[in-house]
Amino acid sequence: MTAPQTPQSPGTLADALVPDLVAIIGHLADGSGPRQPAAPASVPAGQPPGVVSVRLSGDPAAIDTTAAALAAVFEVLNRTRPRPNRRDPGQRVYLTIRTAPARPAGAGPSA
Repeated sequence: MTAPQTPQSPGTLADALVPDLVAIIGHLADGSGPRQPAAPASVPAGQPPGVVSVRLSGDPAAIDTTAAALAAVFEVLNRTRPRPNRRDPGQRVYLTIRTAPARPAGAGPSA
């Protein structure tokens, strides 16, 4: 039996994971994913329904790859500049996303 191969660089691993991540996010976004019980609504003041904040933490290349995968499925409303993590190695970035799938490029508003 051969040992599992290690990617040559962190970017290689991230590139390999992007299709799976996009498939998982798409599965959840199209409503075919597992249903979670409805939680009591607790929307932070000033944040409209259907908008969530996401924290990405890790090495900058992995953060960029993951943010791009999320942007391919969801509308990214805001992205903060990278900040160093306080206790863990790497950086963190916060995204504000609309949970409805993003319209394809060039698509006008739906009628």
